[in-house]
Amino acid sequence: MPRMILSPRQMDTIDLHIGHVLIFCEGFTEENYFNFFKRQIGDKYANIEIEVENAKSNARAVLNYANKFFEDSENISKYKNYEKYLVFDCDAPDDILNVIDEAEKSEYNYILLVSSLLFEDWLLMHLEEIEEGELRKTKIAAKLTSHLDLDDYEKHKDDEGIIAKILVGNQNVEKAILNAKSLRSRYEDKGYDMKHIISKYLPYSKVDILVEQLAKAASHY
Repeated sequence: MPRMILSPRQMDTIDLHIGHVLIFCEGFTEENYFNFFKRQIGDKYANIEIEVENAKSNARAVLNYANKFFEDSENISKYKNYEKYLVFDCDAPDDILNVIDEAEKSEYNYILLVSSLLFEDWLLMHLEEIEEGELRKTKIAAKLTSHLDLDDYEKHKDDEGIIAKILVGNQNVEKAILNAKSLRSRYEDKGYDMKHIISKYLPYSKVDILVEQLAKAASHY
């Protein structure tokens, strides 16, 4: 299996404490992304477990799916010690800010890993530095098509091989983590909170919050 390696400098700055992880995500691209880490980590750490649940729709569906999942008492018992992540885009539904409010107030203590406008903003961060400013769906797809030498990213985005191509080599994961943090820092300097960023269709992601931990675990032999 191809390996994804963080630099020694980056490895030394991360405390490994991810533990048990349950991820509810929006579609196959996200599922493929996190399952790549799951396969890389394997059984190297007894205290790390990754489960990925795919809602196959938009942000509202992810939240509803997760809430329905925990209506089952067996799931509550099985996953009570897991960190519970919701991973979704901010392009839909129209009441996305209400979805975020509901998720943040949930009794299940979800951790939100949102990307604006799309999860593909996060993927693009692996390949180039993203500047502030509106970044629409067609432009993101065009950039990924070019970087990955594809005929059309949209035709291939659910292929598992696309994720491997993005993640493996040249410290692409490290680049994405630093890119996401830098972008958030610039927004903070301007006084922009997450909801303002989403409402203005600005590029943004918090996926690095979990990925930084997963990447360190995957980088250990």
